[in-house]
Amino acid sequence: MNLSGIPRNSLIGQNKAYGSLVYRYRWFDNDFGMFQSPVYLGASAEYGGVWTDENFSDAPLFLAGSVFAGIDSPVGPIMLSYGQVETGLRSFYLIIGSAY
Repeated sequence: MNLSGIPRNSLIGQNKAYGSLVYRYRWFDNDFGMFQSPVYLGASAEYGGVWTDENFSDAPLFLAGSVFAGIDSPVGPIMLSYGQVETGLRSFYLIIGSAY
């Protein structure tokens, strides 16, 4: 959820502008056998970009968003997410143990 849809390490720059709005909804509580955990659904809207020169007005900025589902587990959060950028780039993510 940091410009979702853009592949990791594909943006390089010294300066960064970024903003996001994330909504997470606790859908229900589930018993997975070894542990009990709430199941979450959510979505994000993100806007930002990176650049190297000192002129912000020339910075390439992107609008992106994602939808996700996740649980809290003994090893940390487990999330499955789909993200897309206005340019058409899209990605699926499986995150285990860390939200970032």
